[in-house]
Amino acid sequence: MPFTKFSNLDFDQIKTSIKDYLRSNSNFSDFDFEGSNFSVLIDTLAYNTYITAFNTNMAVNESFLDSATVRRNVVSLASNIGYLPRSRKASKATISFSVTPNNDSDFYQCSSSTRNCMYG
Repeated sequence: MPFTKFSNLDFDQIKTSIKDYLRSNSNFSDFDFEGSNFSVLIDTLAYNTYITAFNTNMAVNESFLDSATVRRNVVSLASNIGYLPRSRKASKATISFSVTPNNDSDFYQCSSSTRNCMYG
């Protein structure tokens, strides 16, 4: 059995690896993989392998603090080292501003206590 590289995450490379493995087997040494119905099975196997490798890669990335992207996973990993993050809160700000109109006809008046605005 030939050495198989499991680091390929490209569909075409996985498909080529499967064909190379089957060609090395004496039962399939003279088999045409391109023009046969067996090609559909190889495509299905390569697709399944690609999706499994992708999902495994995503799961492993979520297992480490440096590469985790889901907040729940980051909080869980941070709690392992003794850090307890605060819960999510929206920002608050108090803003005040004044407007000096160019003329009296274009005056916009707002009362911050009543939150009623009038244009006059």
